[in-house]
Amino acid sequence: MNSYIVSYPYNFQILDEKNPNKDNIDFEKMINEYNNFINILINQQVNLKFINFSKSKSQVFTRDIGFFIGGILFVSNLKDENRKDEINPLLKFIEEHKIQYYTMKNNIEGGDVILYDNYIFIGLSDRTSKEGIEEVQKVLIEKNIDMKVIPINFNKEKLHLDCVFNVLREGEGVTSDYVYDNHILNRYVKKLYKIGKPLSDKLATNFVKLKDGTIVTGVLEMAEFLEGKGYRTIYCPYEEIEKAGGSLGCSTLPIGEI
Repeated sequence: MNSYIVSYPYNFQILDEKNPNKDNIDFEKMINEYNNFINILINQQVNLKFINFSKSKSQVFTRDIGFFIGGILFVSNLKDENRKDEINPLLKFIEEHKIQYYTMKNNIEGGDVILYDNYIFIGLSDRTSKEGIEEVQKVLIEKNIDMKVIPINFNKEKLHLDCVFNVLREGEGVTSDYVYDNHILNRYVKKLYKIGKPLSDKLATNFVKLKDGTIVTGVLEMAEFLEGKGYRTIYCPYEEIEKAGGSLGCSTLPIGEI
């Protein structure tokens, strides 16, 4: 059974002063949407591991704090000073579950890391540096993990790579005009469905792909689009948390089977 690290949004708050929704969160609706999402995952046989990052306003976005490759949980080096304290509860969780891990020295966040076959696409964002990407490849070589890192350039106005691109079943993915390196992605993912910027702005690529291929998405148009391509989808409204710039994918950290 797949395991995801999740964190209940106890103290959810938008910290970005430029965000027009900063003081416009319907907390009752947010909690109902989050509970619905959690119930969907449980019903889909996902093993959820809750961690309480009680001091963090962005704690719900667990995808950022790490990424799991080849049995190793890479602990992110978060650029945002407001979130650095989230690492300590994660390290405690790692110790309790005896998970092999590596702590990144250079800046990188899990939302920029997308695994596909024997490749790892890593986005060059404001949160993930060129040095961080190079460090991941170096560690993989040292650990004899045969996976190749592919850096991907995209519009840095978007927070992470998974906000503008994601993979589906083997040979297929969803991308957008915000990605500058679609020609590179196309070398590895043969069928790239492109969505327009308006749909991408709704975080349509920030979905959760379950082990059986089911896609959980917070965007109704994306659910309908993927169903037209033969996918089984579950629509899960997530409007309030999305106001902070992250959606369903940002709210899960896959860690394999533990």
